Amino acid sequence: MRFSMESKGLELHDHIPPDLPVIRHDPDAVAQVLMNLLSNASKYGGGWVDVSATLLPDGVLVSVADRGIGIE
Repeated sequence: MRFSMESKGLELHDHIPPDLPVIRHDPDAVAQVLMNLLSNASKYGGGWVDVSATLLPDGVLVSVADRGIGIE
C-alpha cells in the first residue's frame, strides 16, 4: 500500500515497535481488515496516514489514522 499511497501524494507513517511479540491471530482476517482500512485511507485520507501498533496486556492494539473525511 505504501507505493500506492505515495503515488497519490500521501505520506504513510508506521509506528510499529520492532520488539512486538508474536500473537495468535487469524492472519487472513487481520490482513483483510488492514487492507480495508488502508484502502479507505488511501481514497479519503488528507495528506498522511499513520499505522501504529501498541502492546497491551492481553494483545496488540493496531490503529490506522488519517485526517481525511470518513469514519473516526
